[in-house]
Amino acid sequence: MRAERLLAAALVAVVALLGTACSGEREPVRVGVLVECTGFLSVTKDSVLAAASLPLLERGGRRSGEHVVGRAAGRQVELLPACTEWTYLHQLILATRRLVEVDGVDAVIGPIGGAESMVFRQLAARFPDVTFLAADTGAQEATLHDPPTNLFRYSPTGAQTTAGLGTYAYRDLGWRRAVVVAEDWYPGWEQAAGFVAEFCALGGEVVTRDWYALFNPKPDDIARRHAATADGVLVIATSGTQNGYLKAYVDVAKPASERLLLGGAVFYERRNLAPPGIDLSGVVVGGFVPIASDAQEMREYREAFARWFPHLPAGVGEGIVEIPAYTAVEALLTALEATDGELGRHQARLRATLTGLDLDAPQGAVRLDRNRQASEATYLERIEYGAPGTLPRRRAVRRLDGVEQTFGGIFGATTRSPSRTDPTCERRPVPPWAS
Repeated sequence: MRAERLLAAALVAVVALLGTACSGEREPVRVGVLVECTGFLSVTKDSVLAAASLPLLERGGRRSGEHVVGRAAGRQVELLPACTEWTYLHQLILATRRLVEVDGVDAVIGPIGGAESMVFRQLAARFPDVTFLAADTGAQEATLHDPPTNLFRYSPTGAQTTAGLGTYAYRDLGWRRAVVVAEDWYPGWEQAAGFVAEFCALGGEVVTRDWYALFNPKPDDIARRHAATADGVLVIATSGTQNGYLKAYVDVAKPASERLLLGGAVFYERRNLAPPGIDLSGVVVGGFVPIASDAQEMREYREAFARWFPHLPAGVGEGIVEIPAYTAVEALLTALEATDGELGRHQARLRATLTGLDLDAPQGAVRLDRNRQASEATYLERIEYGAPGTLPRRRAVRRLDGVEQTFGGIFGATTRSPSRTDPTCERRPVPPWAS
């Protein structure tokens, strides 16, 4: 019976192959997209899938439920979503294996998370004939330390997203002693690493890295101690627990615009820039998505996202998980167009094109370094309040082009991954954008 089933499956495959050959149509390029279907980050599922679908829809593609089919360079491209759940790494492994071994995808895009990006790296090594495009500002280590040749990341590492804040604190605000307040997990460690490396390279001292203040129900004493021992505080927030500490610190450290800097996913949402009873006007926020930008690429992206997905909240497409998903698919389709839809033997032609791609993305120009990790701009923007009852705006302060993951050599293949204590605070040659 098993032999009969195998024979039947083989006949179906032969018939499908003959049909494709007779019609002159090349086999579709199949792209798996890993999305969060359950758990804490399931709220991102629709917006991430929308962002990943947009490049294909803008090329004339069509949706059928969660599947999207379109064309690039005359060749059919199919996007196939697969479900993961943040921190459940076995689900990531199973979903990726199903995409590769059952659905036969040519590329996989995703996932969200630091540990996830490291597992994604290992999966790329496990399936060398499939192209893997990481679509999250994930762990530095995934691309800094000898990554597989089929792994690409067109979004920044966590450290890259805080580039420029150290220089702004040291040179513009005159800080010499700083405190970093962040969450005790990978986004906090990764993003703190960028500020610590840059600020200390310039000669500053990070006197405390506080991983618990954002979760303390009574942060007043902590905030007073921070205000007394340092010129300013960088708050990096991801989980939404920042308001208690912010209020306590702003109440004792004035003016806030000179003694506070912000970073992290939370501050991409405009409502979080005006928390009740806390005046953040004039405070500078760092990140890799130019919320204040009126550049053509960002304007066109916003308009297209709103046109195709009017049911999603305004601005949701500009988040730190949506923009990377869009950029990864856009890079893949742009490379396919450059190769006339041909992948090449073991996808060599596609990968060579991806490696050398100059991509004009919504967040600005993106290039890959020799480890196939994005070098791109980061932005400093100032919070501005308008009329009562209106949401605050962000106004551009500074753009830093060509931010790359080594920070001019501070980070490298032999450095330890960001943690509670790494990188150490040392004076050293500064990154190019800080010189």
